[in-house]
Amino acid sequence: RDASLVGPLLSLLPPDLGAPTYDRYADPPRHRFPYAKYATLEEVEKKAVPFFGAFERERGIDALPTAVTGGVRRDLPLTPDLALRLALAGGACAATTRALTSPLDRRKTRAQASLGGDDDDWAGVDASAVAGFTLGAGSFGTYEALRRVLPRAAEAAAGADAALRFEAPILLAASVASVVVSVACAAPFESARARVMTGTAANLGDALESLAAEGGLWSGAPALFGRELPFTVAKFAVYASAQSFLLALVPAARERPLVGLGVSLSAGVLAGLAGACASQPADTVMTRLAVGGEGETVRDAVDAVLRGADGPGAMAKALWAGLPQRCLAMAVLVTAQFLLFDSMRAVLAVSPKDLSVVLDVFQDRISYYEGWDEISQQWEEAISELGDLVS
Repeated sequence: RDASLVGPLLSLLPPDLGAPTYDRYADPPRHRFPYAKYATLEEVEKKAVPFFGAFERERGIDALPTAVTGGVRRDLPLTPDLALRLALAGGACAATTRALTSPLDRRKTRAQASLGGDDDDWAGVDASAVAGFTLGAGSFGTYEALRRVLPRAAEAAAGADAALRFEAPILLAASVASVVVSVACAAPFESARARVMTGTAANLGDALESLAAEGGLWSGAPALFGRELPFTVAKFAVYASAQSFLLALVPAARERPLVGLGVSLSAGVLAGLAGACASQPADTVMTRLAVGGEGETVRDAVDAVLRGADGPGAMAKALWAGLPQRCLAMAVLVTAQFLLFDSMRAVLAVSPKDLSVVLDVFQDRISYYEGWDEISQQWEEAISELGDLVS
């Protein structure tokens, strides 16, 4: 336990906490900080019962959440070693999911380039995995790092409660910064992946070499940014909203692991579908830019995609080419990433528990009740022994 964190942790305690009480019926038994505002709260609940009409039932404090348990948690300072492991966790997660969905990605990419299918769906899986690793390491690593660094900077600049007051802007800034970093890391590999999957290059090395010779290693960065920004925003926004809605619809998911897993899977699928639909036009432009040849700009790629498209319907069809394949791939990919990332973090010892410290002043203390029970048991044994001696 870090003594330097005790002061900041104590400052996080809400001002309306009452005196701590010991709950001997909890599992495990522990002290609780009861909220005074619940002390006189009573609720009258009305329910309709078939054949019996409506009835009223009073529900008092014992049926409501009345305490904050588990102590106060605060994030640990982020060291370069922890940041590197977070990036590795994100990279490994993204590389695995991109490799598994590579056949769908290949079919989508060839549809965007107006190419037919072929028999080798797994061609370019190595390029897809490398592109996924760089994208995931930059995105997940940067987001998790800034999610810890920015609140501390806000507190230093605007007071102890700044992290709570500016929570939404902080998360938005972390998301945008993670997209910028991931695009800078992954742009050459994403362009190389598109070339390999469309047959423009034989393998990842040849694709990178040809891009370097043309001076176009980062030529796809604007289109990639245009793809990743709406994808990331839609993914996180829809996942959080869908998860909240489903948890409110099915409260049992908070207590039953299997039901909770179903909620996470459903939210992941919806997030993947939303992200794919929002970012598909930029993905189509990026594919065309990658295979278009030397000197082609983003504007040239857009013109090439829309060439021959007469009317809004034809333009939408051209921009959203390959959408069914990408929707399926992204639904699987996003769901797997949300589930796999936590496992990767646990393996690399950068899970949320590893990156935080908890202040619970009563965790290691012997309670009054436990001590009294032990004393009373000793007295009972002593009286029993004394009775045996007398008899």
